Amino acid sequence: MLILPEFPPTLEAAHSRLAAVKVHDYARTRHSLGGAVTQLSPYITHGYLSLPEVVRPLVARYRIGVQHRLVHELGWREYAQHLYAHLGDAMGQQSLYPGPLKESDFKAELPLDVRHAATGIAAIDMAVNMLYNCGYLHHQARQWLASYIVHVRKIDWRVGAQWMQGHLIDGDLASNWLNWQRVAGLAGDPPWVFNADTIARHASAEWHSRGSMIDKPLEMMEIMAHNPASFTISEAIKRIPWAMSEPELLRQPPALLQWQAPDASAWAGRDVWLVHPWSMGALPADLPPGAVAVGLWCEEWMQDMPWSFRRWMFVAQRMGVITSVCAFGSAAVWQVALAQAQTVACWDHPRLPAWDGLSVVRRAPQRLFKSLDEPCLSFAKWWQQVSRGVRHFRHLGV
Repeated sequence: MLILPEFPPTLEAAHSRLAAVKVHDYARTRHSLGGAVTQLSPYITHGYLSLPEVVRPLVARYRIGVQHRLVHELGWREYAQHLYAHLGDAMGQQSLYPGPLKESDFKAELPLDVRHAATGIAAIDMAVNMLYNCGYLHHQARQWLASYIVHVRKIDWRVGAQWMQGHLIDGDLASNWLNWQRVAGLAGDPPWVFNADTIARHASAEWHSRGSMIDKPLEMMEIMAHNPASFTISEAIKRIPWAMSEPELLRQPPALLQWQAPDASAWAGRDVWLVHPWSMGALPADLPPGAVAVGLWCEEWMQDMPWSFRRWMFVAQRMGVITSVCAFGSAAVWQVALAQAQTVACWDHPRLPAWDGLSVVRRAPQRLFKSLDEPCLSFAKWWQQVSRGVRHFRHLGV
């Protein structure tokens, strides 16, 4: 039976999930679909919790060290943010390293049988089903889906990444781009491949894919990743009724939110704290008396990367709780409206508009590791630099 995790959009739910983390079980079972993964990613992506807020109680409870597997994985997330800070949106457009094939060997459209969970391969169709029905996938299922799309169907990794990004409620742009590049063999490692044996080791019976086209030796899957020929689905599979419809991705707020354009009269002459979709944590304790919390949503964010209804509501419901007013408009409209405030401040994020001419205090978000001045295109080298000499978490300020 497919068990779908739930992610209530509350700070209490985030802390409850954190309290349930079992770090030793995580290290031992994390690759299994039924393993003790944290399922904290939606809350981390949208700023309910910072990485130091995640690590601090785990260190106190389990006395783990900097080299623990869970901290290493959190480091991978922060490494993606490091690349995004230096490369910007080019990280999602250009390969970090040359891949096993030419870009022209890949197609620019995701096949309908993948979109409709009708490939006839149990693991792939189950993964798409879960993606649509709860907006979340175990990291192994994400890798299987990405590897199948890129190496078997020969679809450009950027196409798959954008499709998945819209449906994931934990869809962190930097992490999503980096993980798809890694699977595609474009992040400095060989292409990541899998087969039916991989699935059988890590998933329950309903995911098993014996007798399908991925039921081949791993060596053959590796050869396939280096061969421009793509797998063509059979006529029998083409005649299978679509298992499910793809949920709509929305470029505008769901109608039930009833959000309007920014209205400067709500904050004219006052101190404004902007709450954007990646800062859903508690408001800073040092805000000026009388400051107004304003929910910021820019049209530009949604034009190329629309979200599912589920993800809209995961953010909007929390935003409505911690702000006095939420609004949706273009970056230019927001700039004019915010110019009427006495001061404007927020947590910084790469997706925020530049707003040249508007004074905005952008506080640096809390990080687990130190920032590097130059981009590092190797995770191993980045990890070596940020963890060198760090024997205890107090050296990281945790």
